[in-house]
Amino acid sequence: MELNIDHEDGEAPISVTISYAGNPMKLDLRPSLRLASLAERIEQETHIPIDGQKLLLKGKVLVGKGADVNKTLADVGVREGDKMMLIGTPAPAIASLHAHESRIARTLAARSALSLRPGARPFRPNSTPATITSLTSTSGFGTLEVLPQFPNRDEAREVVERLSNDGAVKAVMERHGWRVGRLIELSPAERTILGYNQNRGHVIALRLRTSDLSGFRHYPTIRRVLLHELSHMVHDEHDVQFHTLNSKLNKEVAEWERKEGKGRTLEALGGKVWEDYREGEEEGVDGGGLQGGAFVLGGTAAPVLTREELRNRAAQSATARATAANTGTGGDSRVGDEKEASHAQEKQTGPGAGESAREG
Repeated sequence: MELNIDHEDGEAPISVTISYAGNPMKLDLRPSLRLASLAERIEQETHIPIDGQKLLLKGKVLVGKGADVNKTLADVGVREGDKMMLIGTPAPAIASLHAHESRIARTLAARSALSLRPGARPFRPNSTPATITSLTSTSGFGTLEVLPQFPNRDEAREVVERLSNDGAVKAVMERHGWRVGRLIELSPAERTILGYNQNRGHVIALRLRTSDLSGFRHYPTIRRVLLHELSHMVHDEHDVQFHTLNSKLNKEVAEWERKEGKGRTLEALGGKVWEDYREGEEEGVDGGGLQGGAFVLGGTAAPVLTREELRNRAAQSATARATAANTGTGGDSRVGDEKEASHAQEKQTGPGAGESAREG
């Protein structure tokens, strides 16, 4: 595809290439062209919203979060023959994802309304994969899929395969007789959603990449979201039963790893948080609201804590609880992973290593 932007008399254009989803776009641009104008033209050609574009040149963000789009191509050092990479999701794809999430929300609301009717029997689909699983006594995952339009597809595939082959996850699914038809990567365009479970195991989608698309989320965090979505194999709503099951699954994973001698425990906020991470990875926990069968992010950015700071916070929390017990005051009664209040740094690969996992 060729994209030409008229140039002023006396100013020689430069030829550059923008690669998007494996397709090169050849452009003749004025060095004095503002990045904001380039972003507008890219939106016209690719249907990627300006606020969803990320244009990279040799690792530097020209258009995207933190970039000054009032600068010109000359200002940021774009030269003849440069090759840039465009990352983003077209508006129609985002709309399709929103529509899909809305359909799931309406279905869950309808089920909830049916269950509230006097004498109503609990709603259970007759032909969902969860029902088939219980009949065939099989477990595990069917097909594994990653998004083809984003870079580092091999790394994304490794993350999904690691989840599929995770001994603790396999043990949990075998114990409960669960089979998931498709385990797929969730588009980073849905910035507040970490995952969803469609039709009780027909599809489970997980967000693998960091918000700035420069790397991948910390593996234990992704796996924790997977356990959350597996809890939706039984319970659609985020009620007490759901949280009880979710807490149970996390304990089953911790118990399996304790027996296998994998992972390490961390005294955090008075409770033991089980971790399975490779040397060099850092702890990362995402908290937030839960809506419509999806694990979502919310609130303001949390500080990045070191391991020593986490230990200190745990000690402070334990002291506070002991004081509350002695004085007769109440404590935190939330279930399982809701009690976690710390947020640690995600694993990053490339620029943006210090970005928090949470969005405002």
